[in-house]
Amino acid sequence: MIDKGVNFVNNFAVYDLALDDKNDTVQGILARQDGEKVQVPVAMQDLVFVTTGSISENSTFGDNKTVAITNTDTEDMGTFTIWKNLANKDVKFGHPEKFLGQIDKTKWISFFPTVKGYPEFFRRIEELSGSKAGTGGLMTFRDSNWDMSFEIHHKPFFPYQADDEEVGWGYGLYGENVGNYIKKRMWDCTGDEIMTELLYHLGMLDIKDEVLAHTYMSTAMMPYCTSQFMPRKLGDRPKVVPDGCTNLGLLGQFVEIDDDVVFTVETSVRTGLEAVYELLGVEKDVLEVNPSRYDVRYLLERVKRFRGITGKVTEADLPAITPESIPAVTQQLLHLVNNVPPYYQMYLGRDKTIPTKVSVLHPKAPHSK
Repeated sequence: MIDKGVNFVNNFAVYDLALDDKNDTVQGILARQDGEKVQVPVAMQDLVFVTTGSISENSTFGDNKTVAITNTDTEDMGTFTIWKNLANKDVKFGHPEKFLGQIDKTKWISFFPTVKGYPEFFRRIEELSGSKAGTGGLMTFRDSNWDMSFEIHHKPFFPYQADDEEVGWGYGLYGENVGNYIKKRMWDCTGDEIMTELLYHLGMLDIKDEVLAHTYMSTAMMPYCTSQFMPRKLGDRPKVVPDGCTNLGLLGQFVEIDDDVVFTVETSVRTGLEAVYELLGVEKDVLEVNPSRYDVRYLLERVKRFRGITGKVTEADLPAITPESIPAVTQQLLHLVNNVPPYYQMYLGRDKTIPTKVSVLHPKAPHSK
């Protein structure tokens, strides 16, 4: 990036923007550099792009023996501080308070195990899941009081990853609950305790000592991880380019864009494209949004999958309604349903066969009770 002309500044924390009287044009960037307040002037030809919030803001970390505490600081909130200060200037910048301030409803813990010198753990998971590392998605344990999910990554996942190192990632949505095996809230658990609970749900407590001895657990408490899902209405999130703004684009998970869903890399990328295209007048379409909303093809594919229907729908699959007056309607319905075209699969992942499989679970995989 440096060779492309990008200037990186360290120990530099932006907290606000200086705007004109109409709050339309950025005239300066307000920041603290090495603890001192500074202002970077913005010229007429400059464009300013700001991320209005991050789901990983104010994260804290733990390890095998250390609990990741919850950061409840409301003064230093990183990019959220910028958004809050903008919103105090003008309603067109949204209402960040709708997403912040209820940390116990928006926080959850993620965990990242690095297993060194013990391939048996990942080998067993590959066998249970039916997917090689890096080809399957998250495994969610429906019986978990914490609603744990876990996945194993392909190797190498990181540059310079050693041949005998394997990494995975997981999280728990309901850290306020007491675990099924570890009788503590997930919020209060060390990395070793979280790994032990995971091994319980995998049915692998027989190798607990070996896994713990070979695993470094990095845990992260993220106070705002699901804050973008908090109840809201149109206008609570600002537009990518707020009304009237001439040189300001807002990026990330806390801006309003059509048809897309937050919590995805696609959303973050799309907000950047929209900001650049609108401010520069680029006559080009942004990346296509996966067209699943209100798409009858998608709805039909899901209904058939959940009902275990393969091939065409038959009369036996329809509700048991037998009035003599509707046989013609039944035939019309069958004709309509069976002539819906196949659903367009946009994102297939590493293993492109996953969407077509009835199940990716190995017969030995534990099933929910």
